Amino acid sequence: MRPNRIVYDGLWRCLCPALDRQALPETLHTHTRLQRLVRPARRNVSIISQKRLQGTASAPTTAPFADLASAPQHAPRDARVAKLNPLLAPEHPSKGVLAASSVDEIVTALYALRSPNTPLHHVDRHERIIQLVTHLVGSGRQPLRPFVYECMLDAMVDPRGSVFGIRRLLKDMETNSIKLSESMCKSILAALMVHPDYVLRQEILETMQEFWYSHDIQSKQSIILGLLRDGQYELAYTRLAQMADEGAQIDVWVYDVFILVFGQLGFLDEMLALLHQRRRIEDSDDASKSLLYFVLDVSSHKFHYIGTVMGWNCIVRNLFVRPADGIVENVLGTAARYGDTDLATECLQMISERTRLQAHHYEAVAEAFCRSGDVAGALRIFTIMSQNSIRVSRRNTRMIHQMLKDQPRRVAEAKMALEQMYRDQPVPLAVVGALIEVVAQSRGSEEAMDLYERLSVLCDELPNSSILQDLIIYSETPELTQRLMEDYVALVPEQEDSRRTQQTYELLMGACRQQENLDLAFRFARQATKVLGTASGQPIPWLKPLMLSAVAHEDGRIWSVVDELSKGGHDEVVQDVLRQTRLHRPLATEVESAKNKNGAAVEDSSM
Repeated sequence: MRPNRIVYDGLWRCLCPALDRQALPETLHTHTRLQRLVRPARRNVSIISQKRLQGTASAPTTAPFADLASAPQHAPRDARVAKLNPLLAPEHPSKGVLAASSVDEIVTALYALRSPNTPLHHVDRHERIIQLVTHLVGSGRQPLRPFVYECMLDAMVDPRGSVFGIRRLLKDMETNSIKLSESMCKSILAALMVHPDYVLRQEILETMQEFWYSHDIQSKQSIILGLLRDGQYELAYTRLAQMADEGAQIDVWVYDVFILVFGQLGFLDEMLALLHQRRRIEDSDDASKSLLYFVLDVSSHKFHYIGTVMGWNCIVRNLFVRPADGIVENVLGTAARYGDTDLATECLQMISERTRLQAHHYEAVAEAFCRSGDVAGALRIFTIMSQNSIRVSRRNTRMIHQMLKDQPRRVAEAKMALEQMYRDQPVPLAVVGALIEVVAQSRGSEEAMDLYERLSVLCDELPNSSILQDLIIYSETPELTQRLMEDYVALVPEQEDSRRTQQTYELLMGACRQQENLDLAFRFARQATKVLGTASGQPIPWLKPLMLSAVAHEDGRIWSVVDELSKGGHDEVVQDVLRQTRLHRPLATEVESAKNKNGAAVEDSSM
């Protein structure tokens, strides 16, 4: 009589989808269970799992079968041995190949698949282990032993494994009274690097402590990488630092994982410390260059100066790689922020070789010169920018203005630099305007008149609206203010008035009221109304003083300003100011009658 080869066991049911369905109706759902155990839902493959796919499972220590005295106790490490075994071929072995293979050959192949030292990059270890174990157990050629569970636990390291599969295996082992071996515990810790489960990891660690299982370097690495995968970054970093201080031979790829994760999270100082340790171990491989490029990318993106300079010096200046345009832009911004003129100039040169330079490129280099204290260099950058047919505006020169404002002693250096520069090339008007603005703000407009009067010599241009407005605001004598206002009206057309803030317009209108120049005051009021926009409720500080001046001079132009503000959505503010000044618009009937009278007179004359 043919013996019954069906074992009523959870693992058996999971690994034997080819059971005779007529022998046992309960096995109809076997294949579905196998899929649930070894093929969970797809998930994102982590950096750790990608490393583990290269084969880092702990070496098996338990003999697979007691009656296999000739079974190999270690996997073949020679690639030629793996190549000669048809069970380790790139394509999946057929049923005929499996049936023709002996138990020794299958066990040898399983050892090879589990060993990290076997070069089997062309083989899907996860699928092949499951296929061989399924055939070995499902064919009834051998009973269930710890070796089978060791193989399946190693398969769970793959991203297609799961914590659910590990727990199912542990439950089946408990049912069959199979205790956890040291090799099993280490395989589970390796799997938990990819599929984090804090509770299960603690249970395994307690089991290892209870049975006095040793922790080798591989298990310690599995633990710290599991902590990293759990998001316990500080604890994982502390454990890794302790291992390094103790002189442990940590695998290079572990450093790679930490460097990549910390770089993505923004822990750049810790990332650089680990990179230095990694380079002391191995610095000549291709992975080292890739990591340095990654460090350059994330450091420049976060404006981390030390990491940026390290990456740039190691791989760009050594001509290992040519960084992408976005990285060069970030490096330029980092150099500007930290005043590294050499790095900024090098980036500008690299960008110019790839594309046309824009205004913000020159601004960044000028900012680097300003932060390094080189005033002449910053001014020279804007002269080069103007020579390349890029207009230098007031907005581009804000870093020079800020530097001279913070360090007034450098104003004299800037004047000397301008005197030397204009002989070779006219200086951009906005550059001299920034210097005039700083001098006027700090010392008064009288001190800036020497630069103002030499604008046609230095820049070969007439003063623009911004320069004249700044001089009017900071003028301290009525005579100079009146002269500047006359120059403003004569030199600046109304359509060329620059857009300023409401506070600036308030100061300009105040100066005009003091000089009783309401024509220029209403001109600034019209510009301020356009700049104000339609944001209702915004304060209008210049409106009430202008109304009072208009009342005092009986100037009806104030009503056109009021109408424009009301149309722009500021009627509530306007009505509030009208109530405060007790100003009332002339009656509409009087205005209409006046218009009618004027119209009738014109009509009579035409007749």
